[in-house]
Amino acid sequence: MKTMTEQERVEFFRKYGDGTGGVIGGRGSFTPGGGRIRNPASPLVAPEPSSTRAAEELHLVGKSVPVVDGVAKVTGQARYANDITLPGQLYAKTLRSPYPHARIVRIDTSKAKALPGVEAVLTADDMPPTTFLRPLDYGPVLNKDRVRLVGDAVAVVAAVDEDTAKEALTLIEVEYELLPFVLDEEEAAKPDAPQLYDEGNITIGSGPQGEPSRNARGDVDKGFAEADLVWEQKYKTSHQVNSSPGMRSAVCQWIGDELTMWINAQGTSTPRNEIAWRLGIPASKVRVISEYSTGGYGSGNHSSGTNNWKIAAAVLAKVTGKPVKMEFTREEELILGMGRHPHTSYLKMGVKQDGTITAVDAKCYVNTGAHGDYRVLTDSMGGYYVNSYKNPNARFEGIVVTTNRPSAREMRSFASPQAHFALCTMLDEIAHELKMDPLDLLLKNAIEAGDPWTTEFGTLTVSSSGMRECLTQGAEAFGWRELRKKYPAEENGKVRGVGVAATTQGMVQNRSSAVVEINPDGTVTVREGAGNMGMAAHTTLAQIVGEVLGYQSMDDIRVVFGNSDKTPHDNFSYGSRTALCTGLAFQRAAEDARRQLLELAAAKLEVKPDELDLLDKRVFVKTKQDQAATIPELLGSMLVSGSDFAEMTVVGRGNSDLLVSSQQAVGMAVHFVEVEVDKITGDIRVLRAVCACDMGRALNRMVVEGQIVGAFTQGLGYAFGENMTVDQPTGIPLTYSWLDYKLVTAPDMPDVTPLIIESIDPQGAFGAKGLGETNLATPAPAIGNAIFHAIGVRIRELPFRPEKILAGLKQGRS
Repeated sequence: MKTMTEQERVEFFRKYGDGTGGVIGGRGSFTPGGGRIRNPASPLVAPEPSSTRAAEELHLVGKSVPVVDGVAKVTGQARYANDITLPGQLYAKTLRSPYPHARIVRIDTSKAKALPGVEAVLTADDMPPTTFLRPLDYGPVLNKDRVRLVGDAVAVVAAVDEDTAKEALTLIEVEYELLPFVLDEEEAAKPDAPQLYDEGNITIGSGPQGEPSRNARGDVDKGFAEADLVWEQKYKTSHQVNSSPGMRSAVCQWIGDELTMWINAQGTSTPRNEIAWRLGIPASKVRVISEYSTGGYGSGNHSSGTNNWKIAAAVLAKVTGKPVKMEFTREEELILGMGRHPHTSYLKMGVKQDGTITAVDAKCYVNTGAHGDYRVLTDSMGGYYVNSYKNPNARFEGIVVTTNRPSAREMRSFASPQAHFALCTMLDEIAHELKMDPLDLLLKNAIEAGDPWTTEFGTLTVSSSGMRECLTQGAEAFGWRELRKKYPAEENGKVRGVGVAATTQGMVQNRSSAVVEINPDGTVTVREGAGNMGMAAHTTLAQIVGEVLGYQSMDDIRVVFGNSDKTPHDNFSYGSRTALCTGLAFQRAAEDARRQLLELAAAKLEVKPDELDLLDKRVFVKTKQDQAATIPELLGSMLVSGSDFAEMTVVGRGNSDLLVSSQQAVGMAVHFVEVEVDKITGDIRVLRAVCACDMGRALNRMVVEGQIVGAFTQGLGYAFGENMTVDQPTGIPLTYSWLDYKLVTAPDMPDVTPLIIESIDPQGAFGAKGLGETNLATPAPAIGNAIFHAIGVRIRELPFRPEKILAGLKQGRS
């Protein structure tokens, strides 16, 4: 591989971001010079459909604009929380339980406190009362009476350096009384299982403690009675961990009664509010700074992680009166980083002879680990089991169970990969039974705009859908019909096959706020509260603003982000909500600023505001374009007026509130993959993939391609090896480093063709509806279906491993 010069690296990242959606720290999809993504000008990219503003009329939206912070990242100017070092800073370390389940009998910290260089040693008794919630929610900051997994926090130390802090941990004496433990979700749901909590192991669903989460529509029993074929199977998925390149880090500093916290997070507003609440202080007393984050994938959503480690760091800083830095090790990051819930699905589906789905019934056991009462997971999971395909009759029951495994919580494409692995695999099985092309079965049941999207709380309608286009255009680009006839084909013990899967991703719809400032010199400041952890939101949101204001380049648009004191409130960047919710807020803020500017110009030019237009920092009369005024002239810039007393800034404000929408924005993805399976070794190679995705309007086509391939990469890891394994006899995690936890690297990647399908959503800014998560759920079932097509072995449990291939082949031979 060619090694790039520093200048080549800068130019590469200016043009392409990092190949994962625009930031270093995103999931890599190809290596510079490796040619993993096809040319952005590939004819396979679908043409942009017409909308209220045709694509050719747009100056910034829909263009491959370089990411605004790419140069800062690749040249090392960007500062992450891990980079922060303050004068007099102390270093914090955490003492953690070596047992999966035990009672704490005694803790003696006297020897640790006596060690020179140790400034503080704290236990649960030293934590403020407001940090203690139900243990099931996030886990206490420090455990007082009981530990429930290997890694549960027992005590924290702050010392003058890391070595002293580590030594202090060895001097803390803890006496444990070992308790029985349980690791499997179905075993933990049994009445005689070891109980983690007084309330029991089954967490809150839609009803009282121990009640499942439920979602249903139609008459399921009638649907099965009308079916020509009823298919039932059991599916299991694994515990994928977020695995961000950088470790969790927090630097806390108190000045008087005000706290500043530098963290890696997926936003600043929500952490500020949550940290203030847990510390029992007003939110106005907390400033959160998170300008850059090394990925996230859900791991940066809450202050908790496991055991609210940021709260512990803040308390240590308060007690010592000095800045404190707490940073996870890779071992802590993997074991305590939470990640994707393992789940077991009992799925039943009825179909007509022509492939029409008549009923779906799913009962799922979800393993949330020791902490995390996350019933929202099953609410979301139920949405996919019920809504992902046309289906008049559906029923879902989800049971979230606590176990003594490492905890699970948010992870990119929340709940979708688990549900779609089961659904897409079953659809492929049904197509085989019906002797039907899987593509035709998917086309028969593809959801469309206006179809119902049923939740526990009511039924919305799908706002837009490009699923049918994803299926047809993706199949043509891949050569599906031809390869389906050509394969399976064997040569030297290696067999090729092809598979397809179609998945959906419901976008989180909630609230965002935005501020746009037009400055006297004509430049624009975008104040953005969304997180900066991989999806190039700063760039795409600035494109939206620039488009509304008539700017033809990004040169005069500056984005302020990552500081809760300088930006308006926004929710975390999660659930593919940023383009939809935050994008809409910025469209409205820019429209507000535009309205004010046109009103100023109308007074100056003696016309009505609706007679004016704005382009390239110039306001002009539509019918007489030489009757005009520049923005500096309107806002009294010193450059024009010679006096700063005449200057003013136009401030536009916008909010979005999609909580009240009657529509549901849904991303669509269809992946076609070609695999090669070695019948001698069981090795599986993915040779190529076409990933067709409907994200509404593609705000930045280069970023969209990176996001599609980046999500495919993460889905590839979910399929093949990313799994937090635990020793069954001891309950001790076996995954301590990236040597044990196998991430996908560049040599593992197939050639991937991202295919952009734009359905133009009526809710989002310029028709956008979100993208970041949509393509993660699709690779695993598509690969599993291709494996079956190649060798006739059906694997219903993730991850796909050579030993499963060999066992399946042996079983087939026997």
